[in-house]
Amino acid sequence: MSVPKTIDAQRNGIVRALDPQPQAYRLEIDEFVQDKFRLNVFLLALEALQNNSVLKLGPNPSEKELQDYWWSFYSIAGIHGWPNTEEWNHKHTGAQKPLEGYCTHGKRTFPTWHRPYVMMMEQAVFNKMYEIANSFRDSERKKEYQEAVRKFRLPYWDPWMPRNVADVTRNWEGLFGVPAILRAQEVFVRRPGSYWNLDRIDNPLYRYQVPKIGETSEKARVPWENLRADMPRALSQRTIRVPSSRTTAQSNDLVLDYELRSQAVAENSKLWQLLVHLAEYEEGWDKFSNDKDGKRDAEVSLESWHDNFHNLLGGGRGSSGNMASTAIAGFDPIFWLHHCNIDRILALFQALHPDIFVPGKADKGPVATTPLHPFFKGSGNNDVWNSLDAQDWKQCGFAVPAAEGKNQEQVHREVTEYLKVSYFWLSTKEAPPSDLNFPKDMDHVEALIGAEPKRPPKTFEIKVATGKMDSGLVKRTLALNPTAKLVPDQQVITAAEDLTAIDKTAFPRGTLADQKERTWNVHLTVRKFAFNGSFNIDVFFGAVNDRDPAGFMLSDNQIGFSGVFASGDENECENCDHQKVEDVRYADVVPLTTMLVNYLKSNDWAAGPPKELRQLESLEPEHVVPFLKKNLEWRITTVESTPKSAEEVAAAGLEVKVMDRMYTMPSTEHPLGSFGPTILHTEITAGKVGGFSG
Repeated sequence: MSVPKTIDAQRNGIVRALDPQPQAYRLEIDEFVQDKFRLNVFLLALEALQNNSVLKLGPNPSEKELQDYWWSFYSIAGIHGWPNTEEWNHKHTGAQKPLEGYCTHGKRTFPTWHRPYVMMMEQAVFNKMYEIANSFRDSERKKEYQEAVRKFRLPYWDPWMPRNVADVTRNWEGLFGVPAILRAQEVFVRRPGSYWNLDRIDNPLYRYQVPKIGETSEKARVPWENLRADMPRALSQRTIRVPSSRTTAQSNDLVLDYELRSQAVAENSKLWQLLVHLAEYEEGWDKFSNDKDGKRDAEVSLESWHDNFHNLLGGGRGSSGNMASTAIAGFDPIFWLHHCNIDRILALFQALHPDIFVPGKADKGPVATTPLHPFFKGSGNNDVWNSLDAQDWKQCGFAVPAAEGKNQEQVHREVTEYLKVSYFWLSTKEAPPSDLNFPKDMDHVEALIGAEPKRPPKTFEIKVATGKMDSGLVKRTLALNPTAKLVPDQQVITAAEDLTAIDKTAFPRGTLADQKERTWNVHLTVRKFAFNGSFNIDVFFGAVNDRDPAGFMLSDNQIGFSGVFASGDENECENCDHQKVEDVRYADVVPLTTMLVNYLKSNDWAAGPPKELRQLESLEPEHVVPFLKKNLEWRITTVESTPKSAEEVAAAGLEVKVMDRMYTMPSTEHPLGSFGPTILHTEITAGKVGGFSG
């Protein structure tokens, strides 16, 4: 294997795409781990990059020491927020002073800035993998490791690929969860020179151990003394997901699993809307790219969808974890797999809508050539990546499944089919299609079981029963799903009154070509920096159990949520400061249709609310509007689960509106389906705190 060009580029502080030959795919993490050579050298490389974080530079560091330091996990992760005490690699960045940072949240360059950022980590990992692979002896399967490195691309985490072999006739949400390799606290690896021994190590994909004071450059020390009072002190030692409490501050993997499952339908409905309908608008890129309000209607954006997972992974009970803080999110290893997935969704959107890019359809404008600091593509101070440089994902070194056709017609056809197989079943709560090829068998992954697997991986078949539904426009047969438990036995969710008996596991609807269905969304806007950090807006049907705000996401009658990912006072950021002065508003949607279907009188399957609560004649406005006017509720909590009062909600400028629009099911003419114009129903929320204000 020849010396990669990325190694010389790294010595010069340059972000360079991995060699496009072969044109390698970024793989979903459960597929990525199926190759034991690739996974082993990847874990070793990530461990080494994290260990380089504790390098303390002397007064005259060597070139190798400088390279190891600046391209360590610590230094690259710190670009996203903290430490903000020095410019990355001391390169000129265009910032007036080093403390101003590089953040592009809430801007049209949000997707394109994160593309070279992901490439930077991908390059650092690849170069370290190359070094380690060449350290194996020939007798230690050196060729296999070198070949694995040659085809390496950073893996992504798709939250909605099935992880478990659930009985979907009883527990549809049981399909989902955190991938095994991301929740294992320890893994097994084979090292050069001792290949025949399996070493047990702390899993570098589970958490990152923060360098102690004195272990790294004092100037670059993350300023943990700036931690907010509501952030657990344990964050100064390690990264944490969904903290269990301020006192124990451990990652609560079980609760995270259940929270992921509870949001499966709503978040996938958002994803489908994001990819399908934005081409209808002239301001398509503005709508797609960022969560800043000011567009014609509040819509789901790539950034708002991304924000929800930051808050879901970092939200806690009395405290918050890394992913919910813009300052320290980049230190959680899952950040990189999450953003690799965001970059994949960007590429899929580009494949579907090649004419929509920064800043719009006709004129790419000056925003497209704005430097994306601190990502250098050459040795000059001004030779910096911009959005046009990052437009072609192939030139950025990776391939996207189904998006590599010879012409645009073929690309569009194949991407459309890929999306239908991958995601449409999720928005309609059907069984996964057989050609999805998920879930993967984790019981033969050597790094997880600590032994050579004794059998080939299994394949799984998932079956489902059927029921009937009539939404007022469409009658059809659909998958059905009896009541399933969503919370672990030891966790008690107190039932609220009235319409709280919703079963989130009920299957709503199937698909019929050329049929239409009326869909409903909550459209919301709010002051982004109203609460000095990240916060959630949960939407409910019926009375809310305000005694347990930490349990909102797992409540039976919670419909979905919007996670506002915002910086607090602990993060000094020029972009954020400007947006605070502008009092920027955040925009997002929460889909309602799937849960409304549970209340149709025609819902004749076992799942869903009690028969006496199935009040809806149809999904038409004459039936849905009075239902929502009576039953739609919402609450705001911080990511530490602290509820906000009605006065605070009003001061935050929250405005909740309900809109409907027709969705035409996939057909030959519209293979992904199509959305019609929105219709606003002001009377549903008018007069309520945070409701329609005119």
